[in-house]
Amino acid sequence: MESATELAARFDRLGEMLDQHPVLPWIETRDASGFAAQLLQTLARMDAPSFRNTLGLLLSQRSHTLRALGLEALRARPTPELVDGARRGLQDPHPIVRATAAWALEHFADESSYSALLEVRDADEEIVKQRAVATLTQCRDPRSIPLLVRWMGCAEASPDLRISIAQSLGTLADDAAVPTLLRMLQDETNISEVRAAMALALGRISCKDSLRQLTRATADSCAAVRAAAILGLALARASAAPGLAMQMFDHDSTPRVRAAALEALCMCDRQGLRHACKALSDQHPEVRARAVHLVAAYAPPNAAQFLTLSCNDTDAAVASLASECLARFQVRSLKVPAAAEQNVPAAAEQNVPAVAEQLG
Repeated sequence: MESATELAARFDRLGEMLDQHPVLPWIETRDASGFAAQLLQTLARMDAPSFRNTLGLLLSQRSHTLRALGLEALRARPTPELVDGARRGLQDPHPIVRATAAWALEHFADESSYSALLEVRDADEEIVKQRAVATLTQCRDPRSIPLLVRWMGCAEASPDLRISIAQSLGTLADDAAVPTLLRMLQDETNISEVRAAMALALGRISCKDSLRQLTRATADSCAAVRAAAILGLALARASAAPGLAMQMFDHDSTPRVRAAALEALCMCDRQGLRHACKALSDQHPEVRARAVHLVAAYAPPNAAQFLTLSCNDTDAAVASLASECLARFQVRSLKVPAAAEQNVPAAAEQNVPAVAEQLG
């Protein structure tokens, strides 16, 4: 076992090598030597006392890469008693370290962390600013709504950041976010995934203006937007949602939209499960895959038999998915409670739309 002095000396030599190959700590592609990945794996396997001691050594290194890797390790292995190290990292002289510190704090959404993040949200370096705002979106703190709305509309905000902010605003469900969400949805210069994220957020907030615009968006030229719009209407329990969903499932030519419409039908009405069971034999693999998810999630009578049939689907991906869902279904002996059978929308609220994951 190396002493603390020997370990610190080895880190010092390692840091010099790593700093010659600067990489963003949260990007999977590590430096060519592979030292960074090996170090993170070693930290993940350490017992708690060793992890605390080694992390302390890392955060005090001259190498900015090692300091950043220490903070990345803290994010991967959240340790409440070490959160002060992440907060101190926000004051580090190197922007990569400050950005990684902001990233690590997403697991420590307490008052002190929130205040520390607010202090760096307007940092000069774009990498620090983007990461701080992205972490604030995970805090789900209502006080951050004005900041998030302002940032989402900024020209420099990346598509991924806008999507993350939209998801956060949808969860917070504050009407103050609606005007900006509507503007971003209507702006066709935004990429489709961004506009789709706005539609889902508007569905969660559910006000008259948002429902009106979501209804229009079901006829949008972009398939991703149409798919998100019908899911948004279903989330909002809009009275027009079942009829629109049925129409889109029957007549839209895009499998992605038909799959979303099928999910919206199940969210709105227990009769939608019948359509999901029938859709297991749809001509499009994407629709069949969505039907498998829905049958497994809502567990109608004879769900196991339906999933067993889908295990022999002609599409290998659908067959594999059906096998996985059937295995989980059998292990959990999943049965829809009587209350859920009478109120499928309530069950749907516990099942985040599968389409939303694809839109990001």
